[in-house]
Amino acid sequence: MKRIVVGMVCVFAACGAPKGPAKLPPDRKPRIECPPNPATRPAATSGETMPGKLSKDDVSNAMTAVKARVTACSDTYSRESALYVSCEVGADGGVIWAEATGKWAGTWTGYCVAKAVCGAVFPVSKTSMPLMYPYTL
Repeated sequence: MKRIVVGMVCVFAACGAPKGPAKLPPDRKPRIECPPNPATRPAATSGETMPGKLSKDDVSNAMTAVKARVTACSDTYSRESALYVSCEVGADGGVIWAEATGKWAGTWTGYCVAKAVCGAVFPVSKTSMPLMYPYTL
């Protein structure tokens, strides 16, 4: 089937759109080591009480706060889909590392989402905590 392009719009679906998500080049690691987030705060002082681990609401609130940046990744790199992000939250409330998993691991969309998740800020807790969070793009 021939491609027919009108301006920059493809008329037929068979215009050579890539199948599946675009992969990262081999020299780019999919796991992001997050830089320190200035919005986090130091671990609590000896007199301050804090939770031993984050609650479901704590996680949901922090991850919802970066949802607009996550959605922008979808707008830039891919179509609608579900995506899981695996990350570790430090005791100071900052994200230590983040990585997309499953079909989006090692893709530009996954990389972009992981970078967005690095900006999440959680409440301070006693210890760091690994977590996996789903997004619908």
